[in-house]
Formats: sequence, C-alpha cells, structure tokens
Amino acid sequence: MNILDLVITVPFFVFLALEGTSVRPTGAVTWLGRLCRLVRMLRVFRFVRDTAAGATLKRTLAAAAPFLGVLCAVWVAALVFFACLVFWVEPVDNYGIQTLQQAMWWAIVTMTTVGYGDVIPMTTVGKLFGSVCAYFGCVMMALPTAVIVSKFHSCSEEER
Repeated sequence: MNILDLVITVPFFVFLALEGTSVRPTGAVTWLGRLCRLVRMLRVFRFVRDTAAGATLKRTLAAAAPFLGVLCAVWVAALVFFACLVFWVEPVDNYGIQTLQQAMWWAIVTMTTVGYGDVIPMTTVGKLFGSVCAYFGCVMMALPTAVIVSKFHSCSEEER
C-alpha cells in the first residue's frame, strides 16, 4: 500500500466512524471527503495498468498521441475560424451573437453538437455557416475514433 492508498482510505473510515454520531462534517471537510471519494474511483485504472489489454491500450494511445494532437489543433483552429466568421456575419444589434465570446461559445456548442440554443445566428448566412460548422464538428469528432482504431489494430498485430 502506498501513500495515495492511505490518503484515499483514511477519509473513508473517518466518515464511516462519524456516520453514527451527531457530528456532521461541513464546509471544507465535506469537500475533502468528496474529493477523496472521487480519487478513490480512479483506482480502477490500476487494474488496466496490470493487464495485457491495458498495456495494449497504453501503447495504442501513445502511438496515436501525435495524430490526436494535430486533430486537436485543427479543431481549435476551426473553432476560432467559425466563431470569427459568424461574429463577422451576424449584426450586433439583433438578439443573436453580440460579442466574440458569445461567438466562441456558440462555435464550441455547435461543433460538439450539443446545441443549447441560448446563442444562435439570426441571419440566413449565419445559419448556413452554422450548419457547415455543425457538419465539420461531427467529422472532427469522428476522426479520433478512426485514428485510435487504426493504431489499435497495428499495435495488436505487432503483439502477434
């Protein structure tokens, strides 16, 4: 057992001992207990580390890291591009996108296909760019899957 296990386990027993008493942890103590419970859930990754499948997954992600980094850079560039484009197209005096920060928020929400609807383009050209942005976001969200699967296949072929 290492220090991290001790840090994770001790608050569990402290909260367990306090459960039957009238003492109720508040404030920072409650926050610390919740944080320790969250960290305790991360211990599941130890099992992944100790298995052969976990080693393959680790090699796969290491091999795909440069490609995923490039995809992230392209995604951020597209995000800035679409935000600036929609901010330029949309007039400021209507209900739609009024600031560049709102345009960035809109581009993030649109490219991830969440679509809250709190900030929307009002003009036809803005809506056209919005649909292109949503399509590009779907493509960009699908590309990492193809890269990871390809690298996983090559890593598993190397094992055989």
